[in-house]
Amino acid sequence: MHRVRAKPFDYAIAAQRARDAQRALQANPRAGGPQALKLVEVFWDAWGAAFPEGFFENLELLNQRDPAAINGAIDFLEADPYFFRSGYIKEEILHFLASMHGAFNAEQRARLQRIVLAAIDRPARREYRRYCRLASKIVDIDFIEQLSDRLASPNAHIKRNALWMLAYCDGHCGSFRE
Repeated sequence: MHRVRAKPFDYAIAAQRARDAQRALQANPRAGGPQALKLVEVFWDAWGAAFPEGFFENLELLNQRDPAAINGAIDFLEADPYFFRSGYIKEEILHFLASMHGAFNAEQRARLQRIVLAAIDRPARREYRRYCRLASKIVDIDFIEQLSDRLASPNAHIKRNALWMLAYCDGHCGSFRE
């Protein structure tokens, strides 16, 4: 995740390939023999290719609370790729990042705040609670104002997500509205 690359990793294309391979596998539930094995092989190859080189090594460094792994983790969350098991991976990343909140520099904190706000603006996924937990670690007055602004959204899921996140931040950080 945090490696110098000649060409930036294209999460969108890689995620699409993983989704396409999964669809092909699911479209042939009765396939047997070599055809089935080939579909499974293609699927797992596409799934593995949905992550940049060194991603899982960086994830392990993040698990060990190594600050050098933070930017690569943020890159993945910013890209927000969506494919088989990506939500579980995001949950892990968000969990690790929440426990490292003291290691963030100002730029990383700002990037994470933008990521959390983007999570509010889409339908909640399995990792949404982890976004809320991370939000409670990166909260400041400006961030609370941006969260509060979303309560005026005409979109019901945005309002609900913002309310949940504000409640989580208030419950874990004390009220910022006083």
